[in-house]
Amino acid sequence: VAAMLREWYAQCEKVLKTRDAIIDKFIGDGVFAYWPGDDISSRIKATEAAKILSSPDSSESPKRKWLKENMNLEVHCHIGLNIGDVALGAMGRGVNTAVGEAVNVTFRIESLTRKLQVPVLAGAPFLNGWPEGLQLYQNAGIHPVKGQPDPVEVYSLIDVPTMSF
Repeated sequence: VAAMLREWYAQCEKVLKTRDAIIDKFIGDGVFAYWPGDDISSRIKATEAAKILSSPDSSESPKRKWLKENMNLEVHCHIGLNIGDVALGAMGRGVNTAVGEAVNVTFRIESLTRKLQVPVLAGAPFLNGWPEGLQLYQNAGIHPVKGQPDPVEVYSLIDVPTMSF
């Protein structure tokens, strides 16, 4: 499992960094990354990264294939995308991170992927002001999430064969 995680971390790093993402941290079997802006270009790059990382083809690495065949263990990537204000900076003894309500909501959106059985969900703010994005996502409803007084509206990434922007 450790070898598979190392391989997955490397894949995440390659996919995210080539799309100008900043990797905040790897958290167990997850990664927290962000783009430094909310412009359309950043949303396109985030959507491309989500499409690649959540693709069934991305799970066919030799180590993941071995785990599936020999241990009946499958690894799936679930992704939450959102936009909002965050505080960036040192949060103690050399730890730099992004914090804020938008970060919390994004993690809650990611947790909804399992409930709704979809690999990628984006919060409504991610699509605000990006009409072309509505061709890539479909409304998945309004859902209560832990720690939020109001439910959040989410959109699932449509399984489009190729994305051209």
